[in-house]
Amino acid sequence: MAKYLLIGAVGGPNFGDEIILSAWIKAIREADNDAEILCDGYNPDNVAQFVGGDVYTLKSDESLWACTYSVVPDQEQKSSSSWRSIHDGFREPSRAWKAINCVDALAHYNIDQIHIIGGGYLNALWPANYILLLLARLLAWRSAARIIATGLGLSPVKSEDISGLTGILSTFDYVDVRDTESYELLKMSVPEHLSFSGDDALLFIHDGPPKYPLQNIGVPTLVICLQNDLFPGDHIVSDLFSPASMELLKTHGIHNIVYAAAMSADVAGPSTELRSVLENHGFSISSLDPRQLTESGFPVSDGGLVITSRYHPHFLASLSGYSGVALSTTGYYDTKHKAVRKMGSNWPVLNNDLDEDIYSAMSNELNRKLPTFNKTARDSFVSKKKKMEHAIFAPHEKPNALPIDFIDIWSNNLRLLENSNRHCEDIRAEREETQKLYAQQLESNSELLSQLNNLQAKLDAMLAEVERISEELKQEKTARNLILNSRAWKITAPLRWFFALFK
Repeated sequence: MAKYLLIGAVGGPNFGDEIILSAWIKAIREADNDAEILCDGYNPDNVAQFVGGDVYTLKSDESLWACTYSVVPDQEQKSSSSWRSIHDGFREPSRAWKAINCVDALAHYNIDQIHIIGGGYLNALWPANYILLLLARLLAWRSAARIIATGLGLSPVKSEDISGLTGILSTFDYVDVRDTESYELLKMSVPEHLSFSGDDALLFIHDGPPKYPLQNIGVPTLVICLQNDLFPGDHIVSDLFSPASMELLKTHGIHNIVYAAAMSADVAGPSTELRSVLENHGFSISSLDPRQLTESGFPVSDGGLVITSRYHPHFLASLSGYSGVALSTTGYYDTKHKAVRKMGSNWPVLNNDLDEDIYSAMSNELNRKLPTFNKTARDSFVSKKKKMEHAIFAPHEKPNALPIDFIDIWSNNLRLLENSNRHCEDIRAEREETQKLYAQQLESNSELLSQLNNLQAKLDAMLAEVERISEELKQEKTARNLILNSRAWKITAPLRWFFALFK
C-alpha cells in the first residue's frame, strides 16, 4: 500500500487551495484506492475538518508548515535573501531542533511520494515558505521517497532567491508549473523533469453540467468575490452598483446577488447602506463563507455574471462557460489572471481605472455571444494536466535513500553543541561561585581591615597618652631633682627631720 504526503497552503480555509487538495485526493483514490494519504497544511484543525477521516492530517509537531513559523522569525523574513534568513534561523539550536524532530517524526511513516501541490505560496510574498521545499527534500532523502511539485506559481521572486529556489527544485524528481513566468524561471536549471501544464485545478475541468467545485444556483445571479488582501475589495464593491449598473442587471433578468468569500478577510456582504439601496431596487442578497464554498462549490448560473479578483473563481467559472469580469491591482494577481487567460479564459481582466471600466465590462459580458473560453487552449492544458497526472502515478522505481544522513549528522552536532554549552554553563556557574566567594572574602577582609584600623587608632591614642604621661613624669622628676639639689632644701633638712619625729 503506497503512502502519499500532500503539502499545500491549505487550512484557511482558502477556496482555491482547498480544491487543489481535493483534486489530488480524488486523483490518488482513482489511481490507487488502497493508498494511504497524509496531508500537511498551515491550520491542521481546518484541514482535518475538510478532508475528513479518510485522510490523515499531520499534527503540529509533525508539520513542515509549523517549521516555517518557528525557524524564521517575522522580523527576519524581510531580509534581502530569503535563503540567508532560513540559514541564519537554523543557527539557533531551538529552531533547528524543531525541524529535525519534524523530519524524524515524518520519516517513521515510510512515505513513498512527497507532493508539493499547486498554488502561489512559494514566492517573495511569503519567503518563509521556501523552508517547505528544503525540509521536504531532506525528508525524501531520509525516507527514500519520490518528491514532486505540481502547479507551482513562483512569481514574484527576488533576484537574490533565484539560485536557491532553482537549486533545490533541480533536485526534485518532477516539477510542474502553472504560468509562463515560473516556466521561464526554471527551464534552464530543471530541463529534464519540468513541465508547464497549468493549474492543478484543471483536474476538475470538464464539459457538461457543473459539478464540484462549482455549484449552479438555478437563477441568473451576480456573484461577487472580492478580496481585501492585496486588493481594495471593500472600496471596489461599493462602486459596482451605480444606477446604470443596477438597471443593466435587471435588464438581463438578474435580481439575485451572492457575495462569495473565498477567504475569511474577503468582502462578506454589502454595507448596511448599500444593502438598503439594493433591496429597494428589488435585489435579493445572500452570502457564502469560505467553508461553505469549499464544501459545496463556487456559485455560478446560466445568464448570470461573476465579478472577482480571486484567481480560482476566475479560473473555474470562465473555463466552465460562465461569464464574468476579473479585477487586479497588483503584479502578483496580474500574473495569476494572465495565466488563466493563457489557459483559455476569454474574460476581460481590468487592472486600471476599475471604477470607470466596470460598467462597460459588465455590459459586454452580459451581451457576450462568443464562448467564455478558448476551447483549444483549455483542452490543451487539460490534456497536459491529465498526462502529467498519469506520469505521476505510473510505476516508478523507488529512489535510493541518500547514503549520508544529514539530519542525523545535524542532530548529533546539535547534541555535541548542547553538551558543550552545558559544560560551559557548569564552568560559568563555578566561576560565578568563585567570584561570589572572592567577593565575600573581600568584604570580610574589608571588615577586618576596618577593625584593624580602629585598633591601630586606639593604640596610637594610647601611645600618645603614654608619651604625654612620660613627659609629665620626666618634668616632675626634673623639678624634684631641682628641689632636692637646691640650697634651701639642704638647709631645711634638720627641720624636716625634727618634725618627722612627731608624726
